[in-house]
Amino acid sequence: MFRSPILSYTPHGLSNAILLPSVMKFNRSANLRKYAEVTIACGAPVGKDDNETAQNGVDFICELSKTVGIPQKLSDLNIPQNAVDGMAKAAMEVQRLLKNNPREVTEQDARDIYNSLY
Repeated sequence: MFRSPILSYTPHGLSNAILLPSVMKFNRSANLRKYAEVTIACGAPVGKDDNETAQNGVDFICELSKTVGIPQKLSDLNIPQNAVDGMAKAAMEVQRLLKNNPREVTEQDARDIYNSLY
């Protein structure tokens, strides 16, 4: 998973929790089997195949995030949408995290993920 340095003033766990559902949506296709296994471990519904099961896991995490009160929008943290370009650019500089991400992340991908949180 990657994390933008611009979110560094936000507690680490909170910024990860806010980004987790969107990053999972992005990364799911990179390893459906692994996401399906996580789904099963979470006790979320098993689907007809790994694709559906993995999606059920992403949906489960999205609902869990809402249920436990994680802010759903970056604007909830007073981060303006016009900061997205800078956040995406900064995220590309954190190579130690990007190289471990299961899917290659472009600056546009990062921008799309951040924009999905508005």
